[in-house]
Amino acid sequence: MTIVKGVTVPTEAVGNMSCQTGHGYVTLTGVSHMLGLNRTLMSVPELTSNGFTITMVIDKCMISGKQ
Repeated sequence: MTIVKGVTVPTEAVGNMSCQTGHGYVTLTGVSHMLGLNRTLMSVPELTSNGFTITMVIDKCMISGKQ
C-alpha cells in the first residue's frame, strides 16, 4: 500500500476491525494490517463510499455507522 509521500508499506494481513463511534460500534471490513506503522491510517473517501459519515470536530474524528 502506498501512503504519504509515495512511501510503500507491505500489507501483512487483511481482516475486520471494530471501532467505537458516537453511536456504538461499527465493523470495518477489508482492513489492511501493515507492520512498521506506528499510527492508524483511515481513508475517509473509502469510509464515506461505504456508507459511513465522518465528522471532524477540533481534535476528534467521529465515524457514524452506515445509514
